[in-house]
Amino acid sequence: MADVASAALMDDFLQVLNKEFGLQPVVSTLALAENSEYGGKFGAHEKIVGLVKSLQANEYVLGEQVEKTVWSLTEEGQLYAKEGSPEFRLVAWLQQRGNEEASLDVAAIKAGFGSEADVAVSNAMKMQWLRIDKATKLLHINKVPESDNVKMLLDVIQGQRDGNQDDAAALFKQLSELTATASPEKALQDLKKRKLVELRKVKYLKLQKGPKFSLHLMKPVADLTAELLIGDAWEKS
Repeated sequence: MADVASAALMDDFLQVLNKEFGLQPVVSTLALAENSEYGGKFGAHEKIVGLVKSLQANEYVLGEQVEKTVWSLTEEGQLYAKEGSPEFRLVAWLQQRGNEEASLDVAAIKAGFGSEADVAVSNAMKMQWLRIDKATKLLHINKVPESDNVKMLLDVIQGQRDGNQDDAAALFKQLSELTATASPEKALQDLKKRKLVELRKVKYLKLQKGPKFSLHLMKPVADLTAELLIGDAWEKS
């Protein structure tokens, strides 16, 4: 039963590879893992590499290991990409309170907005979205932002397709369209200072169709150790 299930999974994987090869001659394992449809079906990157290693051993695919440095979201960056930046959410929160309560002191904001209040106030003041009345010490909305630029930048970085040769250039092009007043380099460094992004080295495989590529598994695949399937031993093999 397990062998049948494994063969069925491999057939599904071959169908996916055939679809991707129809779009481009070279496919990266990272791009497959980042695809929510494929990643959900075949597992994380290491699992996909395990499937590929089986196919490589039988010449269904050819693979070249590549290492590169990419921008990646930190855990906090992923949270902001999902929920929006604290400063943007703070202004929206103040707006929702209505005219009578749209001006509050810092203590009241901390009590109502939560643990991100300090970061939110600091960055909202820097963006001139909020102003403080020196006489009353109350914070007022100075300008309502049209969009959450931090979230938009993080979305672009998160959406980059690792493994494409031109992804760095494409990333900078996309960022430049969002940062009219700053260079993409400065935008990335600003996000890095806030610990929302980081540079990390990644290893992945660039795949091409092999001489024995087929839509179905024609013979048993090569045995792989558990270490290869779930660990990083493939990077050293």
